Amino acid sequence: MSYSKRNNHNTAGAKAPADIETLMQIRGAKAIHIIKYDKHGTKIQKIFGSLINFANWLKIYLTLRENSILLIQHPYYKGIRFPVYFIKKAQSEKRVKVIVLIHDLESIRGGITDIVKIQKDEADRKEKLILSCANSIICHNACMKKYLISCGYNSNIIIELKIFDYLYNGNLSNQSVCKELSIAIAGNLATGKSKYISLLPTLDHKLKIHLFGPNYVGETQISNIIYHGQFKPDELPQFLVGAFGLVWDGDNLNSCSGNTGDYLRLNNPHKVSLYLLSEIPVIIWKESAMASFIENNNLGLTVKSVYDIPQAIQNLTDEQYSIMQKNVVTQSLLLRKGHYFLTAMDKAISNMG
Repeated sequence: MSYSKRNNHNTAGAKAPADIETLMQIRGAKAIHIIKYDKHGTKIQKIFGSLINFANWLKIYLTLRENSILLIQHPYYKGIRFPVYFIKKAQSEKRVKVIVLIHDLESIRGGITDIVKIQKDEADRKEKLILSCANSIICHNACMKKYLISCGYNSNIIIELKIFDYLYNGNLSNQSVCKELSIAIAGNLATGKSKYISLLPTLDHKLKIHLFGPNYVGETQISNIIYHGQFKPDELPQFLVGAFGLVWDGDNLNSCSGNTGDYLRLNNPHKVSLYLLSEIPVIIWKESAMASFIENNNLGLTVKSVYDIPQAIQNLTDEQYSIMQKNVVTQSLLLRKGHYFLTAMDKAISNMG
């Protein structure tokens, strides 16, 4: 078994792909390293980048053995012509089976800036080319599977991940776990990405809000809003505090809207995994794709509006919160050992025969 290795940086967005690579190596898979290149620049630089891309995928083709399995972590939009050519060549000549694991679908999300929106059609075209090569697709959840089926993909080859794992061997925050009016918000706090961050001061000041992440430029003098700074993904669980972790996105506090907010209807936000790994129950938008996972496993609360959070917490009894927290601890143990990806991978391999 092989997988194409991505270059990861010290960001939360790189945590999930890096964990997949680690789990693949534990299973004995071989990483196929590819040389990074820039497809932009002068005409000569673009030609040079195209040659590097050709060399990368020729190397992958030559490395793959008969009847092997290749895992591709998507998004993969860069220089799509050579990947598709060599993948199909390996499938026909070496009987290689291809599994595509979806991290994001930019054709749905459409980016967060006007520049990315303009490129949405291009992302959609390249996305279809990559997914058309898949013998099996691992998607986020039932909502995303339904969307893929509506796009014409065979339901029999689509496996639901359910939730992203979060590999972690360190200590967790030593906060005393109890029901209180407090939430943690972790992630990119830039208002350009999530405008709702700038509206937090309008919430009930009895609700304590702990913020973790880069690009926070909001109020720092409000007593109930505490900015803790930013941490590496493998360090953050040591510092997270709050009775619940909030999963929200978009333009306002009444509902998740805009590109990033509406995207919650289909995707598995990695911060859900972060909170559960950190043994913190989750509060998530009621219309999000992951709301059913939280409700069915009693791992937190679902709300229509952020303004509903104080009352939702107050309506919980201490016993109900204690049971919820115990369920979260059970999930934490599953996430830290890669239970969900390994289960999905086994099912994908079994389905391909």
